[in-house]
Amino acid sequence: EKMPTAFVCNCDETAMHVIDALKKKGISVPEDVSVAGFDNYISSGTVSSPLTTVNIDPAVTARAAVEIIIKKINGLPYNHGHTVISGKLLLRDSVKKIS
Repeated sequence: EKMPTAFVCNCDETAMHVIDALKKKGISVPEDVSVAGFDNYISSGTVSSPLTTVNIDPAVTARAAVEIIIKKINGLPYNHGHTVISGKLLLRDSVKKIS
């Protein structure tokens, strides 16, 4: 059965569960497959194989949410679509370096 080259998970906790499941199957991270998460969960950098993740500043996220709520309360126009918040990729040991 062909494996993907990487798993990109919706959060670090899920990514850590994926790594555990892969290890139980004898699949090495990152040698056999790369795994990345999202949210820079507090323990993601301290596990045996530190997890590559995307860090989003919670204060920026909260500020964007509060601005939308205040606009809605005051009857002002606001973006009904997606709000884009920049993050920072934290490269750690769960993603294989390729050249």
